[in-house]
Amino acid sequence: MIQRIPLFLLILTFFVFSCGTENEPTYTLTTTVSPNEGGTISPSEGEFTEGEQITLTGTPSEGWVFSRWEGDWNGTSNPVTVTFDKNYNIIGVFERRNYPLNI
Repeated sequence: MIQRIPLFLLILTFFVFSCGTENEPTYTLTTTVSPNEGGTISPSEGEFTEGEQITLTGTPSEGWVFSRWEGDWNGTSNPVTVTFDKNYNIIGVFERRNYPLNI
């Protein structure tokens, strides 16, 4: 019995210290396309760990052009790299392509 006590203490110590580590924070990405038929955003949603970087791309539908990002990310660059330090709700704004009329 005396020989089992050190093994028991070793196992108990392992569980106490291994259970005390915290996971990295995770953040959520949600996206919206405006107007709905204007295009798609990839990735469109997901959960990412703190510091993780993703490339967000707005792809216009036929007859549309990508205009800008709104919400928690603003700008006209496409694609963009987002580094997660919070939850993001990002809107991709698309506009109808205008074709000039020559007569």
